[in-house]
Amino acid sequence: MRRWGGRTVLWAAAAVLAVSVTARAADDAADRFGSILATAKKNRATPAGAAYDEAFGRSMQAQLGMQMAKCFTRTPNPDLAMFDMLVRLDAQGKASEVLVRPETNVALCFKPRIGEATFPEPPQPSYWVHVEMEVTR
Repeated sequence: MRRWGGRTVLWAAAAVLAVSVTARAADDAADRFGSILATAKKNRATPAGAAYDEAFGRSMQAQLGMQMAKCFTRTPNPDLAMFDMLVRLDAQGKASEVLVRPETNVALCFKPRIGEATFPEPPQPSYWVHVEMEVTR
C-alpha cells in the first residue's frame, strides 16, 4: 500500500512538471512572436520598409485573395476574428516561416497558402513582414 502511495506522489510530481514545461513553452512562443512582431514593425518604419509593405500587400491580395475566400467555404463555422500574421521572406520573396496569432480556424486555413506565393524581393534576406488580417465575408 505504501508503495502505491509513493507512485501517486511521483505521478503527481510528473504531472506538475509536465504542466510547468507546457506553460513555459507557451510563454516562450508568445515571447518569440512579440519579438518578431517588434522586428517587423521596425522594418515597416523605414522608408524602404514602408514601400515594401505596400508592394507586399498588393502582391498578397493579387495572388491570395481568392485563397482567403476559399477558407470561408472550406472551414466549418469560420472565425471572423482579426489575426496577426508574421511572414519571414527569403531573398527571392518566398515565405520561409509564417506565424499567426491568434490561431483561428481561418488563420490556420490561410497560413499554408502563403508558402504558395512569391512576393517581391524584400529589402534584405530573412525579412519579417507583419500583416494585420481583418476578416470579412
